[in-house]
Amino acid sequence: FLGALYVDKDLGYCRKFCEVCFFPRLQDFIMNQDWNDPKSKLQQCCLTLRSMDGGEPDIPTYKVIECKGPTNTRVYSVAVYFQGNRLAVGSGHSIQQAEMDAASNALKISKGLFPQLRHQRRAIERSLKQGPPAKQRNSPPPP
Repeated sequence: FLGALYVDKDLGYCRKFCEVCFFPRLQDFIMNQDWNDPKSKLQQCCLTLRSMDGGEPDIPTYKVIECKGPTNTRVYSVAVYFQGNRLAVGSGHSIQQAEMDAASNALKISKGLFPQLRHQRRAIERSLKQGPPAKQRNSPPPP
């Protein structure tokens, strides 16, 4: 679409379209790290806390702690553990949904355990406040 807009109009129209339609959503996408599901995000956080002794890294583990209801409407409860401590519990109609819910709850509850989340958020906020990088002075004009 952007290519067609560029051919039909010019670069100014493409830039304005992106400023209105893409960039506001992109900021939210980056701030919330929406490309990562909660399990992946939790695992990344846990891996950043690993020791530097070269041993196996600690990763979160999930355990089904309860299963209720008939087969077609069963609800699973799953607990997520890290370094032997229970971080949170989640529930869902499948084990995968319950694990995602548990990871999401762990990220909310255990913010103090993962200081890199605050650091990442501050770094992203700073870069967004600075705006786009300045144009190169010696760069040739667009064709």
